[in-house]
Amino acid sequence: MTRFNELNNYIKNKFTLNGKIPVTNNFFNPEQYRSLIIPNWDTIINDYITRFTKENISSENHGKENYPKGDLQYKEGGASYYLCKVLDTLDVKDKTVAVIGSENPWIEAILYNYGCRDIVTIEYNKPTINNTNFRILNYEEFTTTDIKFDYILSYSSIEHSGLGRYGDVINPDGDIETMDVIKNKLKSNGKLVIGIPIGLDTLVWNANRIYGNIRLPILLNNFKIIEWYGGDKSCLDFKPIYNGVFAPQPILLCSLL
Repeated sequence: MTRFNELNNYIKNKFTLNGKIPVTNNFFNPEQYRSLIIPNWDTIINDYITRFTKENISSENHGKENYPKGDLQYKEGGASYYLCKVLDTLDVKDKTVAVIGSENPWIEAILYNYGCRDIVTIEYNKPTINNTNFRILNYEEFTTTDIKFDYILSYSSIEHSGLGRYGDVINPDGDIETMDVIKNKLKSNGKLVIGIPIGLDTLVWNANRIYGNIRLPILLNNFKIIEWYGGDKSCLDFKPIYNGVFAPQPILLCSLL
């Protein structure tokens, strides 16, 4: 377990960009993630596919979701609602799509219901699934694969990279390095769909980062924002709430520069 005040000054300055980004506390013991049971998606994927249709989501009949309407400043619907708004503008049929970070296959189910049949999930704690429309890679396999993706989707994942919360190596540039990998795995005309906390820049140790006018341009250095969903640029000025821990989490549709 590493608390922020236990880091050396060099690492602290790297995380905070020499004190420009404030630090608040929301500490998770990484030991609780080391013994997680490998999830079996075979037992749940059909339920998610049945529930997470565009029609069910629009009518709010899809059941419980982790990021519902009213949460994280969502006004019209939950994260699944806004993800559908993004996918309405894209054609995922006959495309190869990666999903980075999935405790539960809600994004995968929505993609399936939009006609995608080649879905690759990237997850440290690899679930098991025997459905041929779904493949699972761990992060190391993702970095070395020859697959080029038409679309890469990530929701509530990148902001955790390098903080040690999930037992990963502490790395101040973990999120930036992950984005570099994403850039290299996208086709030249590929698109990135990313949901991350956005507000006044904050390092919430060791839970996540909140991206504002300082770190968001660094994170998206190789990308251009096409559209915001579930929020807009005003989120950048949002002061994190609940002791500086939570901020809006809009979904950004991005292209490569």
